[in-house]
Amino acid sequence: MNNKIHISGIVTESSVDFIGINYVIFTQGCNHHCKSCHNKDTWSFSVDVGSYISLDEIIKQINKNPLLDGVVYSGGEPLEQVESFYDLSIRIRKETNLKTITCFTGYTFEEIIKEGRK
Repeated sequence: MNNKIHISGIVTESSVDFIGINYVIFTQGCNHHCKSCHNKDTWSFSVDVGSYISLDEIIKQINKNPLLDGVVYSGGEPLEQVESFYDLSIRIRKETNLKTITCFTGYTFEEIIKEGRK
């Protein structure tokens, strides 16, 4: 089990990143380097950039807000930390009342399957 996620930031209540009110996790680290990226500051994987948050703290913050509809994983690239986000997703389903988990990724479905990403 992975207990921490490398993040560039968190928005505890957002109505612009997906339908409803969402808890949004912006990850730190991305290998895609898309030309039109508006979060280029999230590309670095350096431990000196961004911060780390425990899965316990994320669950705690989510459960403090009864207005949340879901959680959004955004970039950087969430699937660069696939094990941590897999573990978090399982915990969200078991330990919260959230209705949706949405992951924005630069990988295609075919790439995810080919690479064996969860």
